[in-house]
Amino acid sequence: MKKHKIKSVMMTSIDLGRSRLITKEEMESYCKGEQRQKDSVNDDLESLFENIRLGKEPDDQVYTYYLPKLTEEELELVERRDTSYFQSFLHSRNPDVDETEMMLSESDSKYVEGVSRRKTSVIENYKNTSENFYETSSESSTETVSENSSEYETLYRFGNSSENSAGNQSCLKNCCNFSLQ
Repeated sequence: MKKHKIKSVMMTSIDLGRSRLITKEEMESYCKGEQRQKDSVNDDLESLFENIRLGKEPDDQVYTYYLPKLTEEELELVERRDTSYFQSFLHSRNPDVDETEMMLSESDSKYVEGVSRRKTSVIENYKNTSENFYETSSESSTETVSENSSEYETLYRFGNSSENSAGNQSCLKNCCNFSLQ
């Protein structure tokens, strides 16, 4: 097998978390750019891949949103105030929309206000061995979490907890509408 000499490696991690439930109107305000986070996860990933394709260096760290509509099953869990389901949110005590706000909404639909952080690092002077790649990737991941642990501890724990791993995969599949090829 022929080995290629690689000078640098790019590593990207994406942390996703469910913040709380919101109304259709609040979801639309995100889409209009009226909220603090201006870009969706999809927008950022498209931009990331386009920058890589054009040879541009991507932003080191980006904060984005995603806004999946609750399914009928999820709406039933909210109606029952299912504590296991509520624990999948960063605001786990009561992530539901306020009753008055929901009555004022033009829709009965509810959406998840999802928060996301993408961190991209370039490892320069990469040594060309597969063992080094895995060691470097693991060290970088641990370092990333350590340096940001105070600010993003809840989001990181959410994304890496075993009880939420199926939910995270579902979220990527159903909420973000993207695939990596």
